[in-house]
Formats: sequence, C-alpha cells, structure tokens
Amino acid sequence: MTRPLPQTPSPGLDLPLVDGGRFTLKDKRPAHFTLIVFYRGWHCPICRGYLQQLQSALPELESLGVTTVAVSADTEERARRAVDEWHLDK
Repeated sequence: MTRPLPQTPSPGLDLPLVDGGRFTLKDKRPAHFTLIVFYRGWHCPICRGYLQQLQSALPELESLGVTTVAVSADTEERARRAVDEWHLDK
C-alpha cells in the first residue's frame, strides 16, 4: 500500500450511508480535508459517547472546511439502530 500524499488522488472508498446515500471519497471536494472516523459499532458504549461528542463538533468542523463521516463494520440494521438510539441526526 502506498502512502497517500497531498495533491494526489485519494484511495477508493465507497460506502453506503444509513440515509440511503453513498459516501465516495474520491468524489469529495472539501475546502480543507475529509475526516473519516472508524468506530467499533452499536455495541460499544465508548463509541457512543465519542460519536455524540463528534456530532456536537460538526458545525465547527464544517465552518473550518472539514467534511466528516463515521464508519463501522456494523450491518445496516445495527448502524441504523446506533443512529436512532444515540440520537445521531447528522
């Protein structure tokens, strides 16, 4: 695996989103950078707190030109459950 470098194409990362859309890294054009957060899944109480804190920081991150996405290996059902139960509306 080669190390990513500034001003070079990003590696392929194409993921389904719980809202029905898709996240495709190569298509993102953030003002500054894209923050990809990997979390363990719905079962993890530490991840719950972390993602809730991250959600509260999203307005500031967006104002700084940062696009953010959270990724887990959960099934779609468990990911939706996390969104609903953890009140992650962004």
